Amino acid sequence: MVALVFFLPAAQGPERHQQHRTGRDRRRKRIFEVLDTEPEIRSAPNATGLARDFRTIDFRNVSFRYEEAPVLRNINLTVRAGETIAIVGKSGGGKTTLVNLIRGSMTCQTGRS
Repeated sequence: MVALVFFLPAAQGPERHQQHRTGRDRRRKRIFEVLDTEPEIRSAPNATGLARDFRTIDFRNVSFRYEEAPVLRNINLTVRAGETIAIVGKSGGGKTTLVNLIRGSMTCQTGRS
């Protein structure tokens, strides 16, 4: 069954296989664009970056909104050094915003990060 999943795009024909690769490449490129983005609030007095020797990322009741649209509401998250997490959700659900808050390129509007 696992082998079928890996070979399915190629078995559906070269056009379908190319579409699958193109979509994957686009998503990969977008991830690195977000990670490589320079923080806009670097000079803000309350901006904090992520230290290289951090022990814990800790968010308590963090909320964020774009204009009138709330994206994150009362998020609680603790990640210890060495742990691996996955951030999953629907489009527009706040995944990229959460990553930007973790990176320090945005600041939460309420709560503690």
